Amino acid sequence: MDGADRKRSHCTKPDSTARETMVKDGNSKRDPIPERVTLKKEIGLLSACAIIIGNIIGSGIFISPKGVLEHSGSVGLALIMWVLGGGIAFLGSLCYAELGVTIPKSGGDYSYVTEIFGGLVGFLLLWSAVLIMYPTTLAVIALTFSSYVLQPVFPDCLPPYTATRALSTTCLCEALPVGLSRPLAHLGALDLILPSLGDQLATVLPSPRAAFVVLLSTPLPGSGTEADAMHQLTQPHQLFEQKALLPSFLLRPMFLTWVNCSSVRWATRIQDIFTVGKLLALGLIITVGLVQICKGHYDSLTPQAAFDFWKTPSVGQVALAFLQASFAFSGWNFLNYVTEEVVEPRRNLPRAIYISIPLVTFVYTFTNIAYFTAMSPEELLSSNAVAVTFGEKLLGMFSSIMPISVALSTFGGINGYLFTSSRLCFSGAREGHLPSLLAMIHFKQCTPIPALLVCCAATIVILCIGETQTLINYVSFINYLSYGVTIAGLLFFRWKKPQLHRPIKVNLIVPVLYLIFWAFLLVFSMYSEPVVCGIGLIIILTGVPVYFLGVHWKKKPKCLDSFIESATYVGQKLCFVVFPQIDPMQDEAMPK
Repeated sequence: MDGADRKRSHCTKPDSTARETMVKDGNSKRDPIPERVTLKKEIGLLSACAIIIGNIIGSGIFISPKGVLEHSGSVGLALIMWVLGGGIAFLGSLCYAELGVTIPKSGGDYSYVTEIFGGLVGFLLLWSAVLIMYPTTLAVIALTFSSYVLQPVFPDCLPPYTATRALSTTCLCEALPVGLSRPLAHLGALDLILPSLGDQLATVLPSPRAAFVVLLSTPLPGSGTEADAMHQLTQPHQLFEQKALLPSFLLRPMFLTWVNCSSVRWATRIQDIFTVGKLLALGLIITVGLVQICKGHYDSLTPQAAFDFWKTPSVGQVALAFLQASFAFSGWNFLNYVTEEVVEPRRNLPRAIYISIPLVTFVYTFTNIAYFTAMSPEELLSSNAVAVTFGEKLLGMFSSIMPISVALSTFGGINGYLFTSSRLCFSGAREGHLPSLLAMIHFKQCTPIPALLVCCAATIVILCIGETQTLINYVSFINYLSYGVTIAGLLFFRWKKPQLHRPIKVNLIVPVLYLIFWAFLLVFSMYSEPVVCGIGLIIILTGVPVYFLGVHWKKKPKCLDSFIESATYVGQKLCFVVFPQIDPMQDEAMPK
């Protein structure tokens, strides 16, 4: 593989002989080191389902299902679009299940495309994902979370810069591990970040710690659709010139990066908890909706009313409705990014897919049905936040559950994206397509700390740039393009290696049917948004010279190689990381 022969004259884990020497020397106070320094298989079936469900369900189903309804022109067609979007996601996930057990590597799309098409195509996918796709997505999720958390304290305006900065820094100090926060305090870093913290806090919030507790327990009113909210949040003149939300949304990725660096188990537990919270909130909506149906409040759901079009949708509008519904299922492939950490992946990966995608499709469809038991189509279209309006109409004193659910849902989404995107960086570095430091893991915790730090840093850079609204348009195109290339690779791989053992082999009609829908949406996207699609392609192609200079070019100057090795060595000592040992069982399972 390209770049795989990179020099690795760095710190490595002591072998068994060295370990025995330590014991004989009597150095028993040293922290216990795992028998094998490798990624831990701690993702069982439940956590695997939580990763898929948690990454699919974001704030959209709570806030803006009206986009599908608006383009559909009727309740019945809108519900069909939701079911169809789930069906297409299920077809794609079946293809990824075959790829995941045939090529049992972490890294998802990137690993499969690299194995099938070679280093250049894989690097281009990796380049676009690391450069723009995942940092931008994380930035938008963090922005959404910040808006819901901060709005109760400042309901009529954007939060003042002083209050937001003070509160965020306090939260960050609470979140940082002791070993990191003490050096920062000793060096005076907090004084540089927040001068006169005490005076400013006294004039804005009487008790930082109490204010933070009140902030998280206060009902969070919704404001605007998801698209409108994202537009408002990502406008530089509204956000970054006033500097109101910047420190607040920097907290989320930094805190969760620390959690993911500390323990895979804690990261998956957080994902489990927040996924259960999302499902409970949506389950409450569905239950209340069923009660409404039993009471006879289903006027908009009768066959005659459901297909009473208030406007005749064109082919383009139907395509837009389907596109919005299908994008609501984005994240169905994220379990494939952590395949090597799944317990018995050949069994649990397909099982998690078979459970999660139908469950999310069911929840999405019946949540929309429940919305129509409380609101007419006109009311739903005029609502700024559908779930909040639903709660105000039917939940009474418990209506605050809905906005809180949106905030917690996005918080869990940040954790899921950090967990999976860091494994993409790890896989890319392991193949020699990224600096080798990113292919290392902590010698005791067995977590890819350098990769996690890079993902966090890239997200912060995107947040500081402030053009997330523009970038997210390119992300959608690049993301959808990668799906099609990967599933087309499945067909090519079958032709290229027909005798290869495949524990799961889906019917040929599954990838063909998915590619038909994919090609239709891709052509429609290029027709309707040629500039966005063109810039998206340019972003991908900028990786070509980077690939040939950074990966393909082997005979680099010795001074450059020495600098890279020295920087890698320093990074290893700072992060306490080494190259993971190869698992013989997993190595045997790789396609030859």
